[in-house]
Amino acid sequence: MTGPFHFTCHYDPVLSVIWVIAEGSAQADNVQHVYDQATAAAEKHQCHKLLIDVTNLYLNYDSSTVMQVFQHIDPLLRKMRVARLVTLSEFKHDLIEEFAEEQGYVLKNFEDKEEALAWLHQ
Repeated sequence: MTGPFHFTCHYDPVLSVIWVIAEGSAQADNVQHVYDQATAAAEKHQCHKLLIDVTNLYLNYDSSTVMQVFQHIDPLLRKMRVARLVTLSEFKHDLIEEFAEEQGYVLKNFEDKEEALAWLHQ
């Protein structure tokens, strides 16, 4: 069973990334809020690399709502390089990565944190 939604968002000066961990059962507005906070942190620290861990996040909305979320977070995704730590068995993650590629976003899913960090710093 998935617990209630919660997240942390901060700038990690050692890794030079905005580091987000989101967990629990999320509605679309929860995810939008996470990216709003990431945008604020990115602007404050002039950092354009986002590492977001969603391995313990359940997207509690349908695929059509995923597209609405993308519309909301589009400005951030156009400015950031986004590495998503995911559980690849969740089909929505594939949909998100495929849509991001079609839109020209620099976003990629990873299962391994070190691989994600290496990609962010390419």
